[in-house]
Amino acid sequence: METLEGNQIHVIKPVLSKLNNLFEYAVSEENGCWLFHPSWHLCIYKRMFESGNKILTKEGVTHFLELYETRVLPFSPEFSEFIIRPLMDALSESSPYCR
Repeated sequence: METLEGNQIHVIKPVLSKLNNLFEYAVSEENGCWLFHPSWHLCIYKRMFESGNKILTKEGVTHFLELYETRVLPFSPEFSEFIIRPLMDALSESSPYCR
């Protein structure tokens, strides 16, 4: 979490790969359920989306969408709420995606 406070993307990008590991350990593929609550992950992404750093916001959105596309994640009301609110808010902000 402290790394996300930084403004330098070369410091932040290595932490994003660790998020993939967290998701691997958090989801039981055998049972199709969360082993620990998804709000821990969503808190990290929400923090990235709401940061003042537009590059971090863009990287966070891209990372989340890539993860969502490649992993089968169990249903969770918190996850659905996250997509409706913070993710859509981050996507509607055009400044991180234009030059």
